[in-house]
Amino acid sequence: MNDLDLDLHFHAKTCFTDEEVAAMQKELLDVETELVGLRANVARWQGWCDRCRNEPELDRTACAEAAEWLKLAEGDVAASERLRDLLIDTLRWQAEINRRRAPVN
Repeated sequence: MNDLDLDLHFHAKTCFTDEEVAAMQKELLDVETELVGLRANVARWQGWCDRCRNEPELDRTACAEAAEWLKLAEGDVAASERLRDLLIDTLRWQAEINRRRAPVN
């Protein structure tokens, strides 16, 4: 058995029902939709930080807060991207397991 076969053998023991796959597909769509908003939030805070760099007369406290919000927003994007990637990988594994289990005609 090669590594792919071993991985598939392990995942086959933890395969999902059709309902669970459908729920993961819906969650993937939800995460993709959420990422659009989260990335817009990053862009908004990045805009504030850019203004702070370019306009030294702006309130430094507000600029420091904007930098903190930017870090938080970037963390939200990173977490959602990891969740999206996990869902995609899980759905791919499940599709491959289903393909290998399908009767050969």
